Amino acid sequence: MANKKADKPTKITPEVIKGMKNYMIAGLTLKDACELLDIGTTTTWRDYERKNPNMRRKRKGWQGIMPIADQIINRKDISTTVWYLERADHLEDKNARNKFTRAQAKKYRIEAELAEKQNLQVDNATNATVAKMKDLSLEELRALAKMAQGNEDK
Repeated sequence: MANKKADKPTKITPEVIKGMKNYMIAGLTLKDACELLDIGTTTTWRDYERKNPNMRRKRKGWQGIMPIADQIINRKDISTTVWYLERADHLEDKNARNKFTRAQAKKYRIEAELAEKQNLQVDNATNATVAKMKDLSLEELRALAKMAQGNEDK
């Protein structure tokens, strides 16, 4: 007998997540937002958050935006404005450093792949040379050695 929960499609779609974000930023409670989105608060959304812990952190962040916005816009709180701008600047700087680090890592991966290909080419050339030298007679090898010594003298 199949598990009915496994067969049931999730109600949490990208549209529902976008709606949740908008309602949380607007200052609604989780219960009110779930009712407006026609999903169950304690079952559907909380189960989704348990399976996706990152989503809970995001929702908590969305809920924190409204009080900050209220202090900045309505109360004209300078200290909150400064804090928010410094935080935004810090996040922007952190994102830029992360992008730079990812770009460097990509560059190093490409350089490593290139070095591996070059090593393979050298190995193939060496193997081909060794294979050709196996077919040479002792006299031919001595002649090559003399030619090599002549080149070293120059």
